Amino acid sequence: MARSAAAIVILTALVEQASGGNDTLARVPFDVEAAISLERLLTVEEGQRTGSWVLWSADRSQFVVRTRRGDLARNVNIESLWVLDTADVVRYLDAAATGKPKPRAVIERAVSVDWGLLSGVQWIGDSEIGFISADETGRRQVFRADTRTGLVSQLTQSPTDVASFAVTADRLVYFASSPVPADLVVPVVDQSLLQLQRWDKDPRLAPLELRVLSLVSQGTIETDLPPARLLPVHRKIWPSPDGLQAIVLGPDVDASQRATAQVNTASWNLLDRIRFYVVDLSTGAARPLLDAPSGWLARGCTPLEASWRSEQSVIISNTLLPIEGGAVQASAPFPVATEVDVTTGAVVPIVELPPCL
Repeated sequence: MARSAAAIVILTALVEQASGGNDTLARVPFDVEAAISLERLLTVEEGQRTGSWVLWSADRSQFVVRTRRGDLARNVNIESLWVLDTADVVRYLDAAATGKPKPRAVIERAVSVDWGLLSGVQWIGDSEIGFISADETGRRQVFRADTRTGLVSQLTQSPTDVASFAVTADRLVYFASSPVPADLVVPVVDQSLLQLQRWDKDPRLAPLELRVLSLVSQGTIETDLPPARLLPVHRKIWPSPDGLQAIVLGPDVDASQRATAQVNTASWNLLDRIRFYVVDLSTGAARPLLDAPSGWLARGCTPLEASWRSEQSVIISNTLLPIEGGAVQASAPFPVATEVDVTTGAVVPIVELPPCL
């Protein structure tokens, strides 16, 4: 109920803002054009029907909401990011203020194709918002918007589309499509079901590379993580608190003892052979976070997540470690959430997780 009330307050404020604050709008027929141009509240990160309606700043003093409306005359969708002050909304809900909260438009973009929609919306500090959108060439890049001034700047100049990103104090870590072109002729034989269904030419499913951009020197480092196909839910990046390392998901490249070993890490057959890696952001060196199977290799149904407890310690979901301890290489009957020391490799199993049935 509280979520619905907040959503109504936000939408009311946005509609009033869009109408210039006129509470006595003329009565007009609600036709197809009116339905298309209606401001819709979306979940912030990806604009789907599930997820969070708002994205809080680190100090929770303000939050971002995302809307979309259609422009029938221009045949585009208008995507917007709005910032509201938490205190204004609280006062309004407590009936301590008569005026509705005043949202501030940070971004407004006209999008003609789904590929250009906003994605990856996230706070950078307490006053800046990062997001992915198409640049003037149509290529997806990382942008940064200042919520105080409305100034928008482009952070990446990637020659290929950016799929996801994370920002530290002085670095930007991002997955981008591999520049290696796909073959013009794709054989039908020896193809996986996913490859036959989706085909290599879809740019959203192209192999991805992990890169590190210095926000100081603007130099880019190519990491040791080989290009690989990653589902959208596996493109997350978890930087350490000190910004020197990051946890990511990548292909199981060391599969020599398994019957399904693949030489080509971008193979569709490795789409479900994903494990956790730790990446040194200063050198680009990448290695598996632990020797035991992790990530999708653990065959758990718990979402793949990492959470840093300190600069050296991280908790990850879905590993096959014995709950009673023992050799790291040993497997367990159920996936386990585990704390890992990224320096020494020491592991501490925490709790068993439900397996996939």
